[in-house]
Amino acid sequence: MVRILGKKKVGKFSVTLEVANYGDIANADAGILTPDKVRRLAISAVVDSGATSLVLPQSVAKQLGLRSIDKVRVRYADGRKAMREIVGG
Repeated sequence: MVRILGKKKVGKFSVTLEVANYGDIANADAGILTPDKVRRLAISAVVDSGATSLVLPQSVAKQLGLRSIDKVRVRYADGRKAMREIVGG
């Protein structure tokens, strides 16, 4: 599907991707955590070629053990605005 946003064409498509807790990966690389203990999830995601950030559902962030680092104002493609948490591991 391609939609027009202003004068730019923006494409959207779905993929399955793996997300993981970066802190867990670093600890596994350092030998502190065994690789099988790295929190990972395969998720279905919509990729928007006009997007500048990855947005995860809260349930995914929680399963990965990610913590809130900051908040940011976001603007969706339909024009809505909201405050959302920035998370990290």
